[in-house]
Amino acid sequence: MDNKEVRLLKMAEIAKMLGLGHSTFTKKIYNEDIEKIYVNNKVFIPSTELSKIKSIVKFNEEFLTGEYISTSEAKNYFQSHFIDIKRTDISNWIRVGKVKTILHMGYRYIKKQDLLELVTKIVDERTIPDGYCSVNEAAEYSNNSEATIKIWAMNQDIQSKLIIQEGYKRIFIKKMSY
Repeated sequence: MDNKEVRLLKMAEIAKMLGLGHSTFTKKIYNEDIEKIYVNNKVFIPSTELSKIKSIVKFNEEFLTGEYISTSEAKNYFQSHFIDIKRTDISNWIRVGKVKTILHMGYRYIKKQDLLELVTKIVDERTIPDGYCSVNEAAEYSNNSEATIKIWAMNQDIQSKLIIQEGYKRIFIKKMSY
């Protein structure tokens, strides 16, 4: 097809191209300044209007690479790896820059490769490394109070690691560092 040739496209055809339902697409462009051609009570849009339509619906061409998943799909991916998270956790990670996203038609999408790296980080954040014990155990072993052990950990006087367990951040202490 010659690039200068203008095709008339059905609304449903454009909606499908963009991955939208027909009625959602119609609502998004209803009041927009888009050339429409009416033939026998059917609406057609010239192919020259596609770039304007993509701009209106905030269509991101990068999304077409197939390398992105929704935050809901990301949550399901974590749960399939036995990591209990909420969608709000993902939103917070996005907000603080732990994971990069693209905006596509008003929704955030995460690159699959970034998600795999994030899973590794999250598993590391939630796994107690070998040779570490709880603050309580460290207090018992060293004959100090739990408060003293926590202060030493916060001041980095002893080796410690913050681990997320059951939604809470807990301090674990490297054995023999106290």
